[in-house]
Amino acid sequence: MESWNFSTVMVTALGGFTLALLAVETVRFLRAGRAGRRAPKTMRKVLGWLAIRVVIGLVFTVGATMTAGVMQGLDALHRVDTGEIEARLKESLANTREEPIRFGRTLGHDGFFVSGAGIDPDDRDPPANLQGRFVEMEPDPGDRLIYVFGGSSVVLQEYKRTFPARLEGLLRPDYGLFDVFNFGACSLDSFSVKRRAIQAMRRRKPDLVIIYAGHEDYNNPYRQVIKSHFFLIRNSPILFEMLKTYYLGLYLPVSNLLSKYPSEPAYWAFLESWLEPTLNHWLQGLGLIDIPQKAFDGFNRVILDAAKRNYLALIDEAKQRGVPVVLITPVCNLASRPYGIKDRALKLYDAGMAEKRYRERIELLVQARDAEAFTFEVRAKSDLMAWFRGLDDGKNVFTLDLEKLLMERRFQFDDTDFGDYSHFSNMVHQVVAEAILDFLKRRKVCCGLRPNENDGRRNQGRD
Repeated sequence: MESWNFSTVMVTALGGFTLALLAVETVRFLRAGRAGRRAPKTMRKVLGWLAIRVVIGLVFTVGATMTAGVMQGLDALHRVDTGEIEARLKESLANTREEPIRFGRTLGHDGFFVSGAGIDPDDRDPPANLQGRFVEMEPDPGDRLIYVFGGSSVVLQEYKRTFPARLEGLLRPDYGLFDVFNFGACSLDSFSVKRRAIQAMRRRKPDLVIIYAGHEDYNNPYRQVIKSHFFLIRNSPILFEMLKTYYLGLYLPVSNLLSKYPSEPAYWAFLESWLEPTLNHWLQGLGLIDIPQKAFDGFNRVILDAAKRNYLALIDEAKQRGVPVVLITPVCNLASRPYGIKDRALKLYDAGMAEKRYRERIELLVQARDAEAFTFEVRAKSDLMAWFRGLDDGKNVFTLDLEKLLMERRFQFDDTDFGDYSHFSNMVHQVVAEAILDFLKRRKVCCGLRPNENDGRRNQGRD
């Protein structure tokens, strides 16, 4: 079915249908004239009737095709084997590709390349948020080194505006030569974070490792393995090709006028960001499909177990080298609409958005986030964050509970704090950098950092 070109079939079918109608009407017109019977006065009338019939035929053809596509998709959804999906999930996690750091040498300087998903590190004109594509890494022997690892949340800003760069700027004026190296990259989960952290620590021992990760531990397997099995359009080649024809033939050409970088891969975002989750929600509401919550509880346990193994391997490597690790609980935009099983996520979300009391509102929205399964970006769940908190031993591992800290400052966790589902605004990058510095001094994590009298004046909360 993948090789079936729906646009070619539709154009051929409609073209043949139109020519057949035209031939029939022409023959009727000529015969009526020769027989002296009442005939259309002009060919224009013939063509008018022809156009009406073509439109009716088109509507009927498209409607019948869509109905067939819906039935095809529903049949596939009714036959979903959640046990098979869990097996595929385990296999996928067991074979996840680990993205290493690309160390190199440019113009006589040692360093590493910063790149995002799908971005060539040798590109001469990368996007603004990847301007630091080659970062020199030649610290002086007496410099104190901090390594930061994570996914897109640590790199999706202009490089000097990310919280690792801001942390370095906060440290140097008062505490001497600190070098903070940002080894983050887009779409990195704990597999790649582990690989990069071990790789960097073995290359040169740092004084501290900071990890801000977790969202991609859920988002990657949900997007790559889980969600597509429960989406109507993805399970119907007919609907998939019909929509693709519309998207590439009409929607995308229009978007070319509005966007600098339109491309076919955006078709997946077009499906996943709104259309598929909304259809899934409607189908569940109408009782046409039944998705078992128990299966998703199992998926989440498999994901969490894999993430735990990765973080523990990273921590064990750091412990052997005498390097303390700071884990930061990931936060996100709780105002982003979640989609889950039945209407639980949306009910919690609507209740949270309507709630006037701050703490109750955030608690409801956190529950809504944890209940999501089909949102465009599935975010880290509370089970992972609770596990992070439990790892804090005050010696080798320290957990900065960013979620709790921002709640104490009454952050809204909405579009004022995030650019989308989980990526910080400029302001939050600064807040995170300051929070890390205060945490390092208050917990006396490393490098002789200690609190001072000005610390209490920083980062006052917002109403």
